[in-house]
Amino acid sequence: MILPRLAGQIWASTCPQVAVRRLDPVVSEFDHKPNTLCAKARYMELTRLGLALKSVSEQMRKQVQNLE
Repeated sequence: MILPRLAGQIWASTCPQVAVRRLDPVVSEFDHKPNTLCAKARYMELTRLGLALKSVSEQMRKQVQNLE
């Protein structure tokens, strides 16, 4: 669900500045999902997965900020 939306955000714009602005909410959503997963996880493996996702989402956020 999120990946098609991300692809749509990227392809929707021909202007790089507009594309970066449109990526901000998507990256924020990616940042929120691992927090929710970790908070609701009952098993340690899900918590580990959530932390790994959090690390990747932080890298994505930094890359988007570098585009600005």
